[in-house]
Amino acid sequence: MNNESWEIINELKEERIKKNITMNQLAKQIGISHTTISRIEKGEMTPTLDMILLYANALGYDLKLEKSFVDSNKISTNSKKSVF
Repeated sequence: MNNESWEIINELKEERIKKNITMNQLAKQIGISHTTISRIEKGEMTPTLDMILLYANALGYDLKLEKSFVDSNKISTNSKKSVF
């Protein structure tokens, strides 16, 4: 997993924990197994962009791909409440 993806997953994981959402609850909400979420959060599996978007949206975040995404692989994350 590249550094940008890892940073996003770590921030989303922290938000999941802060909101007291279990991996099982998140898994049911987004339609993937809790094992997959666990592997993603541990860095054992590289999530697809779709998985990252589902995960983020379930936590109330709106991820936006920057125009330079193709060139620099950067993703900006914007919460409805805050920007991180």
